[in-house]
Amino acid sequence: MKLVVVSGSHRTIGQSNRVADYLAGRAGALLGAEVTTLKLCDLRVPLWQEVGDPGRLEVERQWAPVKAELAAADGWILVTPEWNGMCPPGVKNFLLLCSAREVGHKPCLLTAVSGSRGGSYPIVELRQSGYKNTRVLYLPEHLIVRDVNNMLHGDAPASPDDDYLRRRADAAVALLGKYAAALAPIRDGIWDYKAFGNGM
Repeated sequence: MKLVVVSGSHRTIGQSNRVADYLAGRAGALLGAEVTTLKLCDLRVPLWQEVGDPGRLEVERQWAPVKAELAAADGWILVTPEWNGMCPPGVKNFLLLCSAREVGHKPCLLTAVSGSRGGSYPIVELRQSGYKNTRVLYLPEHLIVRDVNNMLHGDAPASPDDDYLRRRADAAVALLGKYAAALAPIRDGIWDYKAFGNGM
């Protein structure tokens, strides 16, 4: 099984990157999966442009390595920080660049990161958008890492809340593995993307 973990922070020093690394490690340990971590702060993904726009070919050239990683994956984890109660623009841009050919009918575990007690708004935002044309399947389970500065450090839980979050994360990652395995046989040839390329 191959999984991709995407950290949606533009910041090179961000808690989302640490959470993404933690979840990638747990996915490898629990599922025996081959895990690739993609960090938007490193990728510097270009802004989406409409087909026919002058810069579209350059966007596609820069996006090609990311596209290949996503296409090869059986499922993925999307980690997003909460900035002003929203997903960062890079997360939405990332989803604009994705297509059903890479992420369609593949499970995605949404994970939001908050420095305080927030984190729910990015989950709501992603659940109401980003799936229409990509056909990505957001799991019915998601994670919210609240008080992130005090969570998921080291090998041992630092508090009861940290212990609970670690156990919940393991359960969610295990669920992602089951969805990825179950959906693998149905992906090929289940939809006519040429006739019905966009969602309704």
